[in-house]
This record gives sequence, C-alpha cells and structure tokens, in this order.
Amino acid sequence: MGREYRSTAHTHSPVRSDSRITWSARAGAPGVVNTHCGHRAGGGGPHCRQLGAWTLALSYAGGGSATPALHSTPTERAPILATHVYFDFFGTLVDYDASVHPAAVNAPHEFALRHGSAIDAHRASGLWQTAWSAMDSTAEHTGRECSLHEIADRYRELAEIPPVADQELDTFVAAYLDAWTANIRLAPSAASCVDDLAADHTLSIVSNTHHAPLVPELLERFGIAGYFTDVFTSIEIGWRKPRSEIFETALSRHTITGAEAVFVGDNWAADIEGPRALGMTPFYVGPATPNRTPVRLAELPALIRATDA
Repeated sequence: MGREYRSTAHTHSPVRSDSRITWSARAGAPGVVNTHCGHRAGGGGPHCRQLGAWTLALSYAGGGSATPALHSTPTERAPILATHVYFDFFGTLVDYDASVHPAAVNAPHEFALRHGSAIDAHRASGLWQTAWSAMDSTAEHTGRECSLHEIADRYRELAEIPPVADQELDTFVAAYLDAWTANIRLAPSAASCVDDLAADHTLSIVSNTHHAPLVPELLERFGIAGYFTDVFTSIEIGWRKPRSEIFETALSRHTITGAEAVFVGDNWAADIEGPRALGMTPFYVGPATPNRTPVRLAELPALIRATDA
C-alpha cells in the first residue's frame, strides 16, 4: 500500500502540455470529476476477443454471473497473457450521484452572491446546468476534454458576473467539489478485487475527469491508492474515452500491447468498445440491460485469470 503511483499527461493536453505529475500514495489533492456517463443502446453479447489463435468467450448464466468458456484452434502460438489491468474509476470502483447539482450546497449560487449577483438559487442552478451541458456536449463530440475551471468560468459569463481572478474560480471549484464528492462511496467488493488482482497484475486507472487531482484524492480517501501504479486522466492527456489516444498513452507508458491488457468499466462506449478497438480484453461492470450482463467485481479476479489459463 505504500507504493508510489503517477498521473501521466502528454502533449495532447489543452490544459498543460508535456507534463508529468507524481503524487505520493500519502498525498491527496482536491479535484473535480466529469459526471458524464452516457451508456448507449445496442451492442451486447458476451465479451469475446482473439488471444493469438485462442478465442475466449464469457458465456453468461442467469442472475448476472459469468462463467468463462475457452475454445482453441490448433496453432503453434500460445495465448498472450494479460499483465496489466486498467480500471475506469467513477461508476466502476466508486458509486456516485451523476447529477451536477449536489443537494447539500449550491456552490454556483454562493459564488454568484459573493460577486454581487442578484440571481436566486434556482436561476444559478439552471445556468450551471447550461454551462456544464454545453461544454460537456462539445467535449463529447470532439473527444477533447474540458476542465471544471473552464465550466466555472463559462457559468460566470452566463451569470453576467465580471471577470474574476483565477483564485476566485479555484475557490468556487473547491467548494463545488467538496459538496459533489461528499456522498461518493467505494463500490461493493472494490477493495478486495484490487487487492486480489494486484498480487499478479499491474493495476492502473484510466478515467474521464474534468480535474486531474480528484481521482488520486479519492484513491487515498478509500485506502486503495497503493494498489495502482498510474492514474491516467482525460484532462491531462487531453482526450477522453473512448478516443484511442487515452488508451494508447497508457499502453505506451507501460510498453505493452493491447493484447497484454484488460480493461474494466461501466460505460459501454468508453470502457468496452474503446479498449476492444485496441485489442484489450474488456469486462463490463455497468447496469444490466437486455443485451448486456455485467460482471461483478467480486467475480473479476477469477475471470481475468481465466483469460490467462
């Protein structure tokens, strides 16, 4: 648990370029998360992929359980073993409320009042939603991540508040973060899952987030930071999942191919289709649908090791 982990950014980032940030597993920092989830309709079926000339399929029984079935084609090549496991964070390792309006504190309204605006709380919440939705929609369309600082400044403009110092926006962002993260909880079996997998795999996080320090801070809060070698965030890399650039950054950092990696997540487009396109083996832990049966985190270590059998 005392191992150091890194959050790595490359030159694609529109926020900072060619930077590499290292946090001690004992150091935390505030941040803000992208709350977009966006599960898409369609798709589904068992997780299947080609490992060399071996085809691995997870066939599902009732009740959401998954049973591995291995089929092989005669070949001289052995299957490639998965050495790295990449986890999505929000909705995968932690449970959270995806609403952009924390119930306890209306940070946008408090910011407006501090700067002389007469708008009421309802109006402030509406403008915050407008700013958030517009910028997040653009990021979704382009793949380029936006920062919470940018969203906060757009809200300021919509509220017709004169320009303020960056420190004032930072204070606003921190207050919003404190309220938004108050009820985030570690997902059931998350701690035991990563503890088990860390025994024979390298673990890292690949997360869409509007503020880089949030994920490391929450890893610290929940006592699981030491299990993860790296934290890759969309705001630092500049591209959000499912764009290939964010996955390629992680694979390059670890000098592996997609065939040597597993990806675990709750968003079908971002965490299943995206990694699969680069040759990773994806495991879906999101909501069940008629076409999608999720894997439980408690089942995950055994299922991942079955791909290596």
